Amino acid sequence: MDSIQPRLIGISGGSGSGKTYITQMVAALLPDRPLVLSLDRYYKGLPPNEQSPSDYNFDHPDALDFSLLKKNLNELTEKGSTCPPEYCFQSHKRKASSEIVHAAPVIIVEGIHTFADEQLSCLFEKKIFISTSSDVRFIRRIRRDLATRGRTIDSIIEQYENTVRPMYLQYIEPTRQRADLIVDNDHDPDIVASRIAAYILDGTRF
Repeated sequence: MDSIQPRLIGISGGSGSGKTYITQMVAALLPDRPLVLSLDRYYKGLPPNEQSPSDYNFDHPDALDFSLLKKNLNELTEKGSTCPPEYCFQSHKRKASSEIVHAAPVIIVEGIHTFADEQLSCLFEKKIFISTSSDVRFIRRIRRDLATRGRTIDSIIEQYENTVRPMYLQYIEPTRQRADLIVDNDHDPDIVASRIAAYILDGTRF
């Protein structure tokens, strides 16, 4: 397969900011369907000595395998395909197998720590930060974790107080400074997605 040079786009924001939902909407608006890689794929997994997800800091950058992500992005740009990991939020482990993905003209990487690693951040042609108020993010996180991650209200609140909020303030909020575009997502996601799509396509800001 001929080597291709896709455009790499990074999207970041706090947990519950709407990154995944907005990214899906953006992908549908772009003329050539992009490849979307969620940073959630790259969790290292719950260590053997940790019995509960609430006891482990998933919101620290060290919980993510940035080296593997950079390797996968290099394979996509140089070879046109790669095999990214799959992560299970019920078992808190990587799945035994994963599927091959192929490069597209645009590759979007989205996650809370997309800009935390300086080398990774430098790979992105455009960096977008989705800003959402803390109460909205917390409510969205509760709904998501109850519906899709097999969590209880008590465990969600405990994790939010112990790691999610402090890690956001320490590691995620400061990466706004690396963003080329910051958009507010408290109200109308359609407008947010349209703004981001326009910015990716031709740099338009509105």
